[in-house]
Amino acid sequence: MPKYFFIVLLLLLNISKSEAQTLAKLKTTALELFNAGKYRQSLELLQQFQQQKGDDREVLRALGISAYHANKIPLAKQFLLLIGDGNSKKVDPSVFLYLGKTLHADLEFKGATKAYKEFLRRAKDDDPNRKVVIGDIKKCAAGLHISRQPELALVENLGENVNSLHDEFAPVSSPNFDEKIYFSAAREDAEGGLRNEECLPDEKKGKYISDIYFTAFENGDWITPEHLTNGLINSSRHEVLLDFTNKGKTMYFFRGITQYSGSVLVDNFKAENELRELPPQFKGPLQAEIGDNSLHFFNDSILVFSSRRADGFGGLDLYYSIFRDNNWTIPRNLGSDVNSAYDETTPFLAKDGRTIYFSSNSPQSMGGFDVFKATYDEDSLRFLKPTNLGVPINSAGDDTYFRLTPDGMKAYFSSDRKDSYGERDIYTALFKNFQKEQNNATPIAFHLVEDVKQKLADAAGHLPQAVKILTYTFAPIYYENDDDILRGVNLTQVKYALELIKKFPNLKVIFTTHSSEGEKPSFDLYFSTKRTEKIAKYLTDNGLQNQNIIIKSVGAAYPIAKIFIDGNPNPAGEKMNRRIDISIQNITTEPLKIVYEEPVVSQFMINPTGENLKKHAKGLSYKIQILTTKRIYDNDILAKYGDAMMEAAGTEGVYQYTVGLSNDFSTADKMRQELQKEGIRDSWIVPYVDGVRVIGDEAKRFTNKYGDLKNYLAYKKRP
Repeated sequence: MPKYFFIVLLLLLNISKSEAQTLAKLKTTALELFNAGKYRQSLELLQQFQQQKGDDREVLRALGISAYHANKIPLAKQFLLLIGDGNSKKVDPSVFLYLGKTLHADLEFKGATKAYKEFLRRAKDDDPNRKVVIGDIKKCAAGLHISRQPELALVENLGENVNSLHDEFAPVSSPNFDEKIYFSAAREDAEGGLRNEECLPDEKKGKYISDIYFTAFENGDWITPEHLTNGLINSSRHEVLLDFTNKGKTMYFFRGITQYSGSVLVDNFKAENELRELPPQFKGPLQAEIGDNSLHFFNDSILVFSSRRADGFGGLDLYYSIFRDNNWTIPRNLGSDVNSAYDETTPFLAKDGRTIYFSSNSPQSMGGFDVFKATYDEDSLRFLKPTNLGVPINSAGDDTYFRLTPDGMKAYFSSDRKDSYGERDIYTALFKNFQKEQNNATPIAFHLVEDVKQKLADAAGHLPQAVKILTYTFAPIYYENDDDILRGVNLTQVKYALELIKKFPNLKVIFTTHSSEGEKPSFDLYFSTKRTEKIAKYLTDNGLQNQNIIIKSVGAAYPIAKIFIDGNPNPAGEKMNRRIDISIQNITTEPLKIVYEEPVVSQFMINPTGENLKKHAKGLSYKIQILTTKRIYDNDILAKYGDAMMEAAGTEGVYQYTVGLSNDFSTADKMRQELQKEGIRDSWIVPYVDGVRVIGDEAKRFTNKYGDLKNYLAYKKRP
């Protein structure tokens, strides 16, 4: 064999080896990018590798997942279907997870369900995705139903002039100019550039923070967005546009280290050459620092927003506040007709003041957040069950910030659906018909309907037939022993409470338990609570939530009847003292009348001590919380300082102990200082209004009525 043949063969072997090394390096680099979550970069390299070596299943899996994250749904489907044939046991469960996500994004609900179930069959029991996938299967079932609805509109992406590879969201129509919108975006030209979670510059691992932009529709297309030129608005922190008032002369926006915790600020668009101060904070009912967000102003007089407040139904709920007498009223929950145990957010109230749009991730959505619509019924004085707006407004992604334009023919919203350019994009919905809720109505909004009907009733001397006020009567629950609590007339009272709260889930039932005097106040409190937890268990077993049930135990601290008369035992008085009082909270939001049958105590038996607790149930009072625990607190402090109370929510088994009872802050503060000298270092002052705890900065809303709360707020600011 000629010598040159061996030389050529050696060269070919070296070239083959070099190509293999290059391919191996290409694969390694591509998978490193993939594992780092840089899917768009990994996708390009993975495709190069796959074109040269098409049967590498690890690369095909990474290709499919990268394509999904890069919003290349047809490509993702191609590669995931190629290896997700369901026959090989070696196929990684994640292939079926992402095949399900891909088909779900393409609204192929049946195919997605099949892939999701295959994932569940293959995945380990402790796989963190199992719970989410079970929820996605339910959403696919909802999607099959929703997709049969008539389509209300055409949906269009605003295009690459407006949207980018990054995040555009929260569009708001200009109050003064048609075809002009403002929005928020976290993109490359953000003022603060790349920042980490503490909002510090970080070029390597940071993400773009959000600024406020505007764009307009000119000459048949949307122009390139511009920053708001006011240098006091966009900064090195996150800014998110919220809304406009005063015919566009006032802008409300959010600023914070994250998009979820910060402050709501106000800007009045003064000219650049004027002497300017930093935008002031909004003096309203929001607590942005704890997550109140997504506010919307209606007619400059109603504020609707989302919040995780303690009186909600779970997750984010929608609340409203009314501007009255130069102040915003205490926010009210919109109720269980609108809110659910899931998240409701980004509300918009149409011109008629009776139609509210919002987004929810409840099981009635077909993906993440869907846009829903609820209409206020003037007969029942309630919002009717929300309806899903369906395809194409909703998708398998998160569809939020939906707002109608004034002409009732369009809406703008943001979505991270898989035909977006990057993360969230701005979309417009073009309605086939005028949306009638964009007509004004009289009265201007839902909260005034009941008042107008009442005035008509007063004028006519009777209630209009459509307004039906329900009356519930509650009497105390008396007991000799624990077995009496859920028997006879006592059980009837508990069932009344159950019926009422099921009908009006926004309400709370409060059980205040009194007992005979025992050996120790600590035991009186604890056993009273355990006694009442039997009622709470009955209610939760029959459908109520712990958040609807409040237990207050006061032991023998507030007897209404004497247990000794002229030195002789008085069994009748002792029986009256052993009782559980029932009260209902939040009734002002419902068409209800609650009647309380109070114990009738003969004049010669009255113990005036019982009146002290009634003072706590009216107006402003203070108590000192000394402990939160899951066990009994057996300490002489309870007896020494008096007015001891133990509070709990339903059957949760977490108990808050308080002592003292005063109507002014200075008295409460002196007791707190005394307690600290006694070694109770973690004691703090808790204000109550009408017997209900005032949580966090809610005290600010009561300062006009109860000026003494300013002293409490000053105390809260102490270092």
